[in-house]
Amino acid sequence: SKVLELEKKVEEPELCGNIEELQGFLSDAVKGWDKIFEIIERDGQFRIKRKEKAINAQLEKMGTMILLSNKRLEGKEVLRLYKRKDVVEKFFDNMKHDIERKRLRIHTQETFEGRLFLDFLALIIYSKISSEIRKEGINKDFTVQEIMYEFKKIKLIRLGMKKMIVTEVSKKQRELFQSFKIPLPTRP
Repeated sequence: SKVLELEKKVEEPELCGNIEELQGFLSDAVKGWDKIFEIIERDGQFRIKRKEKAINAQLEKMGTMILLSNKRLEGKEVLRLYKRKDVVEKFFDNMKHDIERKRLRIHTQETFEGRLFLDFLALIIYSKISSEIRKEGINKDFTVQEIMYEFKKIKLIRLGMKKMIVTEVSKKQRELFQSFKIPLPTRP
């Protein structure tokens, strides 16, 4: 197992003699290593010791999931699609709760349908951004939520009956538009 491999690796002289080297190795090898191991010193050598209770607690949380499909897909693709479905379900759940919170402001069926339509468009945009990030490898520094938040800051303001202006586009927003190959918003 990976735990046994790690325990064997940290016994190598270059690691067990230097605590900084050992911590660096563990950080690179295992995310959250400090939750399942502790570093102990014995006879001037550094070793790792398992945190049995923490490991058992993590093992109790593990489980098995079976996904069946009528299509022939690789395991990674099935998992990606499942996660994407989960994102959509969470989006609709949040949207439903948002509508329930704002229920008092919705006086007609037409207003409700309009809000639902706008939320559906937002979901399409969210899905497209997520797809582009994955496909093109762009904007790995931002989550989809952070990108949506940046785009939400851009507003179209109506001044009087005829004049409309777009709020100023920040440098970060400009970079996002460029990376998605979307022209900058201008006044209509």
